[in-house]
Amino acid sequence: MDHVTDIDTSATDLHLTAALDVLGDGVMLFDAADRLVHANDASRTLLPHLAPLLVPGTPFTAIIEAQAASGLVAAARGREDRWIAERLARHVAPADSPFETGLSDGRWLLVRDRRLAGGHTVVTFSDVSVLRQREMRLADSERRLAVAQRQLADAIESMSEGFVLWDADDRLVLCNGRYRELVAPVGDLLEPGVGFAELLRAAIDRGMVVEAYGDPAAWIAARLEDHRAPSVRRELALSSGHWVELREYRTPDGGCVGIVADITGQKLAERALSDSEARHRRLVEQAPDLVAVVSDGRLAYLNPAGARMLGGTPQSLVGRAALELIHPDYAAVIDAGLAVLLDERDWVPIKLVGAAGVCDAELAALPFTPGRRRDIMLVARDI
Repeated sequence: MDHVTDIDTSATDLHLTAALDVLGDGVMLFDAADRLVHANDASRTLLPHLAPLLVPGTPFTAIIEAQAASGLVAAARGREDRWIAERLARHVAPADSPFETGLSDGRWLLVRDRRLAGGHTVVTFSDVSVLRQREMRLADSERRLAVAQRQLADAIESMSEGFVLWDADDRLVLCNGRYRELVAPVGDLLEPGVGFAELLRAAIDRGMVVEAYGDPAAWIAARLEDHRAPSVRRELALSSGHWVELREYRTPDGGCVGIVADITGQKLAERALSDSEARHRRLVEQAPDLVAVVSDGRLAYLNPAGARMLGGTPQSLVGRAALELIHPDYAAVIDAGLAVLLDERDWVPIKLVGAAGVCDAELAALPFTPGRRRDIMLVARDI
């Protein structure tokens, strides 16, 4: 029986050795005295620089000392003795979890030490380079994404206009400081997750939008409809005395971006210009001389004094061809057109013809360019 048992044990060892040699992971078995019993073929493939030492009887310390001296272990470079001590400590008191070792050729090995019954120790190591590189690429991508997100946040925060982003459920995602300033009456509600409709109703309840004073419910309904399908820019007068311009854009995922600009200065300038234009118009209306604007050869405007000079009313004369009002004696002007008068620096004697008859006058022409048109302003005085 003893002989049979010896034969069975030997056969089992052969089968185990053969099984270990077909594994893709490296496996080293050490006895209770920490001498190598067996190293499979994958061990020599993964650590070819240690192949001469991977024979039965080689102490574990000799193997790791050779590994440190080879320069292949990145963590051991320049600190070989310390690395050997750290590696021995892991080996003597193995942790439950494996550890990674980076090699100078770019590979990564996942190493595990395990104590077996009878004082034996098995060391396994797997090439996890592909996984590790994938993790490193993922970590690098996450780092780049974090940097890009910080840069985007900084860019949004530095905008001179208010910026706000709503998600597909119309809940606040983020807004910048300028937006908070422009909607200060509801600033205490600007927390991620607050609904657009809730914020809108709060703004109306707090009297923030002048336009909504008359019919708040109707204004809210119209504003919500416009928010769902934004199409035009909106100008809003606020109770603070400011004017803002709101532009909204739907995002591909169903969210909404809002840009709010303070246009108070622009509105004040427009009002000042309108007041100035009104004052100038009153001056022209009260002027004693003819003042007319000719556009595309026809009277586009005529002041009351000019209408009296020509014997009609502004309404009856506006629209007539301007050259019909010039006496035939001034054929040169009629043939060349009124633009020829723009080259004259002084008043030009001329005869005007109207319902009141012929009027001797002095005429001056000035370029007049409202918008993109190139019109002519005529000023004539009765002599």
